Amino acid sequence: MKKLMILAAIAMLATVTNAAAVGWTIMGASAFKNGDYSVFVVGNNGVTDAAQIVALVAAGTDVSGYAFADGTVSASGVATVTAANSGKSISYSGSGTDSYSAFAVIWAEDGKSASYTSLATISMANDSQSKTFAFGNQSANLGNNTFAVVPEPTSGLLMLVGLGAIALRRRRA
Repeated sequence: MKKLMILAAIAMLATVTNAAAVGWTIMGASAFKNGDYSVFVVGNNGVTDAAQIVALVAAGTDVSGYAFADGTVSASGVATVTAANSGKSISYSGSGTDSYSAFAVIWAEDGKSASYTSLATISMANDSQSKTFAFGNQSANLGNNTFAVVPEPTSGLLMLVGLGAIALRRRRA
């Protein structure tokens, strides 16, 4: 009887926690063509909002551990991955319908600037199979949400120490 109860509990849990394959479409990113992008899902991997990721990037922190997915913006400025091909999924763990929000951060090809999209939201119910975060035409949002990527602080410090050493050496000579 105990084994039957455990088996029933596992079966119930499996039906309640379904996962849906998730894709994404980012349009209007032509200013960032050939640059890399990352998709961040709010609530996954400790992501709270876009401002958190912007602050981490500005501080020189590697944000790859927070990313849900990444890729490269196409030459036409579009990034599209269908849910079936993304290999990414979000687990549904509630009852009724749950909403999930995401945003994308796009780095320019030169690596000197980045921008983030507005939020895209999907709704998932227990029977969700595949969903797509549609970021739509983001050209205006990407322009408004541009931020500079600050170099890692230790690199700047190393450069200053090297310049100081060169100046000291020339002064002694």
